[in-house]
Amino acid sequence: MSAESGGGVAVMAPGALTELPDLHSFEPIRHGARLTRRGRVVLISTLAAVTTAGFAVLILVAVALGASPAGASADSLMLPPPETIVVRDGDTLWGIAEQVRPDDDPRRTVHEIVEINDLTSTTLEPGQKLELPS
Repeated sequence: MSAESGGGVAVMAPGALTELPDLHSFEPIRHGARLTRRGRVVLISTLAAVTTAGFAVLILVAVALGASPAGASADSLMLPPPETIVVRDGDTLWGIAEQVRPDDDPRRTVHEIVEINDLTSTTLEPGQKLELPS
């Protein structure tokens, strides 16, 4: 059936060729992925670990960027600017303290006003701006 030519290559004799089958008559081979129970457990465990790691990274990024868990913006979580008052002629620290916190002990409020404004004396000048305790 075959003869060797001078170069050591096998050559088929013309009558030895077989007829190729009709390619349309074959059923397509269906390759389905079949996983064993162990394979399914490994696959599901891997997917769960990757998903958990992804959520952990998202949470860390959100915390690092300062996002609040409740979804409030960072601006809304900031404290409002301190309230100020402009001293008028005749105002005293005691009177201002009673206006700011009428239900609290004025001595404590006076002390807080002195601390916040770094006052060295209790004398007030008209037009002076004072920050008030919150």
